[in-house]
Amino acid sequence: MHTTSKYRVSRVVVGGSVCAFSIAAFGAVVVAGCGGGPAEQRMVRGVAMEYFQSLSAGNGRRACALLTDEARQREYGDGERCEVTVRDHARQSDPSTGVRDVRINGDLATAIAEFGTAKPRNVVLGKNRGTWKIRDPSVEVPGGGGPPGR
Repeated sequence: MHTTSKYRVSRVVVGGSVCAFSIAAFGAVVVAGCGGGPAEQRMVRGVAMEYFQSLSAGNGRRACALLTDEARQREYGDGERCEVTVRDHARQSDPSTGVRDVRINGDLATAIAEFGTAKPRNVVLGKNRGTWKIRDPSVEVPGGGGPPGR
């Protein structure tokens, strides 16, 4: 699985709230952390948990369906290759033990996924037509502990 990312995640204070944001390689700033109510946060957390649990179980069909088309192509190639790769590498994957620090702003979100022995990952999600999908599952959290900026 691809472990580098074109996103750098940071935090900034906006009107007293701590907000996470990502800077894509092409220089655009994507804010992902100043909104979203409890129900929306549960949806984002659920998608992230389901993705990592599907990876761990080798359920390529489900894991690949939770990625945006762009993320699936970047991480695994075409659809069939994605499913085969997930299935073949299931035993190498630590199951996610939790998803925390969900931050939502409109149709973008970030969350920290924690694994058994691996470094936490900052997951970037996007909402399209009412459905949350993973845009980038592989952003390492700087320092390996806690959300960026802490």
